[in-house]
Amino acid sequence: MKNEVIKFGLILFIITAVSTGIVSTIYGITQPIIETQKIEKDNKARQEILSVAKSFEKIEKEFGEDIVEVYKGVDADNNTVGYTIKNISKGYGGDIEITTGITADGKISGVSLGSMSETPGLGAKSKDPAFIDQYNDKEAKELKVIKNAVPKDNEIVAIAGATITSNAVTKGVNQSIELFENELNK
Repeated sequence: MKNEVIKFGLILFIITAVSTGIVSTIYGITQPIIETQKIEKDNKARQEILSVAKSFEKIEKEFGEDIVEVYKGVDADNNTVGYTIKNISKGYGGDIEITTGITADGKISGVSLGSMSETPGLGAKSKDPAFIDQYNDKEAKELKVIKNAVPKDNEIVAIAGATITSNAVTKGVNQSIELFENELNK
């Protein structure tokens, strides 16, 4: 009986060691591919919200805990045409990843939402063009969320039933605007 336990223990150990080796090898092979796809996805998102830029240069600086990354967009002549700022804001369901494009002349060129866990059918509607496109072409000045009214130049109409998410996205955009005004647009 004791020999069988040792035998089965050794067999289980060998199976586990081989399986771990296989998983580790596959991870090592696929990790660079996954990283390349993530970079391409991020570049595409930056290009969509700051389409006047031909390329992007990462700004290596600490901007605060909520700011994930900042890229300077440049044209073919290497002139700065704007910035993309990715930050994290707290929504109803957790963190929302928000990337805001702001042109060098101080206009919001677009907003893109990345990973989030907002309620399907409510907060998840924040990715819909009906909501997210409200930010386009607004002056890079503080924005406010309103309910059920005709928005003024600095206002965004909240998603019905998802005011917390609407406020979280607008807070993230406002953080980007503040960073642009105080540090990037000098």
